Amino acid sequence: MTGKEIRLSRIINPIDDRTVTIAMDHGLSDGVLEGIENIKKTINDVSEFSDAVLINAGILRHAFKILARARLGIIMRIDIAYLPNTKNEDMINLLSSSVERAVKLGAHAVAINGFLGHNFAFESISNLAIIAEACENWGMPLVAEMKFVGKSDLPPWSTKFVKNCARVAYEIGADLIKTYYTGDKESFKEVIDAVEIPIAILGGPRKESLREIFQMVEDALDAGAVGVIFGRNVWHKRGARIMAKALYKIIHDNYTTEEVMKEMFR
Repeated sequence: MTGKEIRLSRIINPIDDRTVTIAMDHGLSDGVLEGIENIKKTINDVSEFSDAVLINAGILRHAFKILARARLGIIMRIDIAYLPNTKNEDMINLLSSSVERAVKLGAHAVAINGFLGHNFAFESISNLAIIAEACENWGMPLVAEMKFVGKSDLPPWSTKFVKNCARVAYEIGADLIKTYYTGDKESFKEVIDAVEIPIAILGGPRKESLREIFQMVEDALDAGAVGVIFGRNVWHKRGARIMAKALYKIIHDNYTTEEVMKEMFR
C-alpha cells in the first residue's frame, strides 16, 4: 500500500469505498457565508456523520484539535478561483498554497480546480499537471474539481462536458474527481465508465428541495459515484448536522430517499 492509498483511505471509507465529504473552503473566494461564520462549530456539527472535510490551509491550522479529535479526513484546497468580471469564460484559478505545505500541515489530500472550455483552460490544466507531479513526489492524493466554464448553449453539467472534464483529470493523474452530476443515472454512468478513478459529485448552488438533493445522491451512487463533496447544500441556511446525517444514511447505510425523508424530515 502506497502513501497515497493510506491517505486516500481517510477520505474514502475503505469498508464500502464511499465518502461523505463536507466542503467548507468557500471563505477564500466568497468571504463569510451563512453557515460557516463559526467554521469550527460547523466542523464539529458534521463530524459524527462525515468522512472528511474540504478546507483551506488557515482553517486546518486553527481547527486541528477538532479535526484530530473527530478523526476526519482532511482535503486541503491549494488554489483560489477568481472571476474578474461576470463572464465565466474569464475564470482564473491561481495557486494559493502547495503540496509541501499540505504535507507539513497534516492534510490527507489536496484539491485544485481544473477549468475547461474557457480563455484560461491551458493555464488551469497546466497548474493541475504541475500539482499532479508534486502529489506523486510527496505521496499525496490529488482531488481534481473539474468544471466546464466556457460559452455554450448547454449547461456545464451536460454529459459531454462532464465526461471530457473527468477524462482530463484521469489522464493527468488525479486520484479522486469532484464534478457535476449529469442529471440522470444513464448519462452519469457514461462518465463513470470513461475513467478508472473514483468520482464524487459536487452540490453546486444551494437547492431548496431536500428531496431533490437526496434523490440526486441516490441516483449518482446507483450509477457508480463514491459519494459527495457537498458544501452549501449541507450547511447554508439549514441544519448542518441533520443534513450530514441524512447523507451518511444514504451513502453508507444504503437508505433510499423515501426512507430518509420519512425518518428524518416528516
